[in-house]
Amino acid sequence: ATYHALHYQQFGFALEDRDLIVETALVEAISTSDVRVGRATATAAQPTATQPTAGAEEPPEATPERVTKVYFEGRWRDTGIYIFEKLARNALIEGPAIIVEKVGTTIVEPGWHVSVLESGMELTRAEEKGKG
Repeated sequence: ATYHALHYQQFGFALEDRDLIVETALVEAISTSDVRVGRATATAAQPTATQPTAGAEEPPEATPERVTKVYFEGRWRDTGIYIFEKLARNALIEGPAIIVEKVGTTIVEPGWHVSVLESGMELTRAEEKGKG
């Protein structure tokens, strides 16, 4: 189907006499790296969120402000809504989740998790069981 046919199907009208202009394009790249970035204040005596030591304490529990239904991967899922400023450092939040900040909102999809660092958040894909 052409762009105009899809536009008509979605919005109920098409402007076929006008040129198509792509104003914004979004690209997502996924890769792996051996480099790990920890908390900005981490020292040799303090493990980073991504490099726990043997016997390290469990991450603090993160309790959502509320839970709502959000549509991910073809179905509705219970999704916690968190206020970033209220989260304990080193907390681990499993997706799906929504993290609200003063300057933006982070959507954590299923299969991803967020580690709350001193310097912000680290979003990583959870490894599938039996892999990695």
